[in-house]
Amino acid sequence: MKKRVSLLKYYRAVPGILQYQFISKIAFGLLMMGLKKFGGFLLWNVGRPAFTSGDLPYLLRSWQGWFLIVLGYLILCLYTAFDINATILLSDRILKGEKVKALKLITEALEMTRYFFNPWGIFLILYFSLLGPLTGAAFGISLTSSFVIPDFIMSVIRADPVLNIGYMILVIFLFILGLHYIFAFHFILLEGKKTREAMKKSTKLARKNWLKILGAMLWFVVKSWGLVAMEAVICIVLFFLVKANTSSPALAIGLSVITGILVLIMLMTAGVVLQYQMMELTILFNEYSGREVEYRTPEKRKGVFFWVKTAAVVACISLVVAVLASFQGDLTAKNQNMKMIAHRAGGVLGPENTTDGLKLASGHGAYAGEIDVQRTKDGNYVVNHDDTFKRSCGVDKKVSDMTLDEIRELKVKNPADPHKEGKVATYAEMLDEAKADHIRLYVELKGKTADQQMADDLYEITKEHGMSDQCTFISLDYPLVSYIETSYPEMETGYLCYFSFGDIADMNCDELLLEEETATSDNIAKIHQAGKKVGVWTVETVNGMNDMMWAQADYIITDEVELGEKVINGNY
Repeated sequence: MKKRVSLLKYYRAVPGILQYQFISKIAFGLLMMGLKKFGGFLLWNVGRPAFTSGDLPYLLRSWQGWFLIVLGYLILCLYTAFDINATILLSDRILKGEKVKALKLITEALEMTRYFFNPWGIFLILYFSLLGPLTGAAFGISLTSSFVIPDFIMSVIRADPVLNIGYMILVIFLFILGLHYIFAFHFILLEGKKTREAMKKSTKLARKNWLKILGAMLWFVVKSWGLVAMEAVICIVLFFLVKANTSSPALAIGLSVITGILVLIMLMTAGVVLQYQMMELTILFNEYSGREVEYRTPEKRKGVFFWVKTAAVVACISLVVAVLASFQGDLTAKNQNMKMIAHRAGGVLGPENTTDGLKLASGHGAYAGEIDVQRTKDGNYVVNHDDTFKRSCGVDKKVSDMTLDEIRELKVKNPADPHKEGKVATYAEMLDEAKADHIRLYVELKGKTADQQMADDLYEITKEHGMSDQCTFISLDYPLVSYIETSYPEMETGYLCYFSFGDIADMNCDELLLEEETATSDNIAKIHQAGKKVGVWTVETVNGMNDMMWAQADYIITDEVELGEKVINGNY
């Protein structure tokens, strides 16, 4: 068995790694551009600007939907080819001291995706793309590296002890599963094994050496990512020094240039570290599988040409980063005018979806209250989030199965004060309270009774109360939002979604309400360019609120109204 070698000896491979990453990013960008254009053409032909979270039933009922699912899987395979296949093949070549030809390597990595068009291959791709990232430990693809369960689902899981325990068991199971298949790609790519056989061999290898694998990878992470973290801290310190020296333009410009150079170095270091991490894993694979490999460090390059080529690669990367940065606008400007909307009328200030909660939210600077409206058995409209009143009132009956008189007998629990219960409000009562408090309402048409009849009825009620200009109708159902926008153009409308494919900015509504994880600066900028507002739900932490201010969100929806008031006012 070969003795594991030190990666420090491979420092001469760094220019080649940077060169490969630059070329591969360009090649990958061109491929993705073509696929996105094709997907956009398909959407255009079915009359939809985008497929979103609200279109899942349509996806599964139409050939276009299934075609987009296949296209989505193809995109995952492409990311796997560039992020996993190519990095393993590159690691193997570097460790052997072989010359790396970027285009040939990319072609080989793409060709090896043929192993993933079978049931076991599909499982591997979906695990390392979607399930593995949930553990925060398994290596995967850059597209989904930050993939998490949406916060609105996690809040339900955290609130239920049984669900919380079940979730932790699931995460542990997924982590163990990832450890079992950690060498599956190596067996496929380096030894030509079929997918199922590679998974079996990886499982056997991992079970025998799991403690050593974990120890080695953990030590690598501490050493390598510690360097990146140190560079990040220096960049942050310099950034604040720039802000503190705005009165001295020459000093500020000098510090800005130094900061920019360090940010570039940090980005390149992170890219090299990712490649070295795969090299470390490849060394472990060779060692534990008994694969015979003659390790050879890259030869020392002589002559001016090598250094000119290296400088050219760094310069090209710098240029690309500079061009991308130029499209981001003023990265140092927070949106100081970002507004706050109280989730379920008052957040945690009082009983949810009640006039009491709305009044309290108004007193803490909330721009609006978000409420959930459902239709009762006798055709009235009340405010409640769940299908039943079990959680909010302790009565396990559906809203649609109860009359308004029956509902008026219920009491809404108050998490802030158990001795002060609230009452279930009608939509009309919420309108009156909002009018008295001079606060806007974001009215979500909720549940199975959310249909065109509800839209028509709520419009008439809103108009009768003289609140048309103080209400925004929102829903997870895009066709319903589009119906309201078309039928009642004077009403503000918003579409709630937590993932999308296509040009979401062209959707027929006035505002887009994005789930926090999808509210990136790029997405928000594109929506703003289309003349629409952007709201983000549900943002509960100081970091999240600050992130949304940096990302230029127009407003956030939060349960933590008091915290939001402090953050937006700069007091936290």
